[in-house]
Amino acid sequence: MQTVIQSFQFIIADESFIVYNPSTKTLNQREEQEKIRARFVVELLKTNKANEEDIRLDVELPNCDILDSVGLVLYKNDLPFLVADFLSKESSFKDSKAKIIKKAELLQASYAVLFLAKQKSVFHLKKGCN
Repeated sequence: MQTVIQSFQFIIADESFIVYNPSTKTLNQREEQEKIRARFVVELLKTNKANEEDIRLDVELPNCDILDSVGLVLYKNDLPFLVADFLSKESSFKDSKAKIIKKAELLQASYAVLFLAKQKSVFHLKKGCN
């Protein structure tokens, strides 16, 4: 069975107005991190792992001033299921891994995905981690 996405667009909730177009896998801004995030969104949609309404971008963490926002949160049954961050190659893998896992724990998500430059790392979190 093949899934065809005929018409899908959404705009990030910030002022940069980045428009994702999964049919061409392009966006109107050149930043490498945004390109990687756009490709990941397209992958989630085309593989039927998510619907448009399941994906939130640039999610602020509740009651947390130490960590910045999460680049992407995928919800299942209205609960955070997967969190992902998209970082540049200047970031340290060790520090970035610790931060994305902490963000996933704060949101009680099952998975954390770290895109560091063009490398993707996936971490499965055990439920009940705090």
